[in-house]
Amino acid sequence: MTLSSSRIHAAKAAWDRARSRRQHRLSFGTLFRYFNDDQVRFSEIAEASGLTIERIGQIYKRYFQRLFGGRSGRERYRLRKRREIQSRAQQREAEVFAQEHLRLVIEHARAALCKIESVSTRDRQHVAMIKMKSLIVNDHLCSVLRTTRIRKTAEGRHIYAQFSVARQILQRVDAVIFHCAPSRMRHRVFVVPQAVILRLFGMTGARFLSVYFPLRKSPVHHNQRPRVDLWQYEDAWRLLKSKRQARST
Repeated sequence: MTLSSSRIHAAKAAWDRARSRRQHRLSFGTLFRYFNDDQVRFSEIAEASGLTIERIGQIYKRYFQRLFGGRSGRERYRLRKRREIQSRAQQREAEVFAQEHLRLVIEHARAALCKIESVSTRDRQHVAMIKMKSLIVNDHLCSVLRTTRIRKTAEGRHIYAQFSVARQILQRVDAVIFHCAPSRMRHRVFVVPQAVILRLFGMTGARFLSVYFPLRKSPVHHNQRPRVDLWQYEDAWRLLKSKRQARST
């Protein structure tokens, strides 16, 4: 917030005129620095100055409130709390995004110029948390699954990453991001819309769907092609266009 020098000079002049009636030595400049920082509470100013919180509130209202857009002490407190909450949320998001479960997925998404956001929730004590297995990609809610499990065909020609997808979760999201992370093999990321998963794997009423993604591209064998070409979903971030982009196309 930009403060005009004329208003500051006028407030200081009023402060100086009342100097003889004061019983403390707080300068206008000291109080201005305190009040200019929304992170400093009235209680902290009162403790530092030896005055009561009520007296600090009176001083703020009379000499300083107009300098800060008429914001009351209560509004100042609410703004500080919002900033604290935002700061904690950003810190938690950074910690979650650095987890091995999400780090590679986020790198791939950002390389495709996607906007990535965390998904907030609360625990049983109503403490704000960040969901570990969810992301918002271009305004689309996505479940993020990671597996190291692999399955080989009987003849050993094909290797697949094996996932188990809860139908209950699938019904709540726009897409599922599958992170294939087998040991000593290249990690791959598949992005599959919810409707595609249900169409390809969800015809049964089972609580969990078994989904397999190829880990190696194999040549066509005896003119037999896979029933579903899942390679088209590798890093298919194009399927998660932002809703604004979708409306403009």
